[in-house]
Amino acid sequence: VWLNPLVRGKLLHEVFREFMSRLHARELLPEFSRDEKLLDEILGRHIKRSEKQIPPLNQDTFARQCQALRETARIFLQEEETFCRSSQPLWLEVALGMSPEGKGTILDTSTPVAIELPTGKNIRARGRIDRVDRAGENRFGIWDYKTGSAPSFTDVDAGLEPQLSLEAAIARSGGFAGVPAAAAAELAYWSLRGGDPAGEVKPLKGDAAALATDALAGLGRLVAAFDDPATPYECRPRAAAAPRFDDYAHLARVKEWASGEDVA
Repeated sequence: VWLNPLVRGKLLHEVFREFMSRLHARELLPEFSRDEKLLDEILGRHIKRSEKQIPPLNQDTFARQCQALRETARIFLQEEETFCRSSQPLWLEVALGMSPEGKGTILDTSTPVAIELPTGKNIRARGRIDRVDRAGENRFGIWDYKTGSAPSFTDVDAGLEPQLSLEAAIARSGGFAGVPAAAAAELAYWSLRGGDPAGEVKPLKGDAAALATDALAGLGRLVAAFDDPATPYECRPRAAAAPRFDDYAHLARVKEWASGEDVA
């Protein structure tokens, strides 16, 4: 493999942000026959930059991954042409309490966004939203680009993957700077993992408002639980739902405990 999944994902995020931003600046919606060349040019430039930064070990691997990237971009543009007939892309890489990407958007905030929980407690959140569309009068569509597998609706509904639902709650509460509070009409993952299919849109089932309400309630219960000094901080409270990658697993020495070895 030339680019690992993290680097590949970052490359595609940057390509699609630049492509959609350039169309938006010209007040255009995606059109495959007109825009295929533009998208390929942007992708080619980013591939050349990555090739200089991370020289491929062999040309066969490089050529195969380049072809896979182009196929993913082609599927992206085809799907966008269809989807944007009912949804208008407006803001990409929205930064909430983080440094903006490029010129930034009117939704960006320099400080974390305050979220009021059902318990009355306020917490502050920061993060980056891949894309926000206009999906009707005072209604948004919120997207998350996934270059790996997109979360299942079962996990979203169970509160294990609350990102999109909480972003809908932020929009509803007026957390986006520069625009009034608005309901999320649709929440969707753009799955861009490569393979077959190379990409597909995966809208979340169910009502976006209900998902937002449930996510806030679940977050409120979680905050209340950890406000209690008696609540233990377990490293893997639910092993079946443990993330594949955990930046803190080594601090808990999970592998050592799991092996049953004696540790000092």
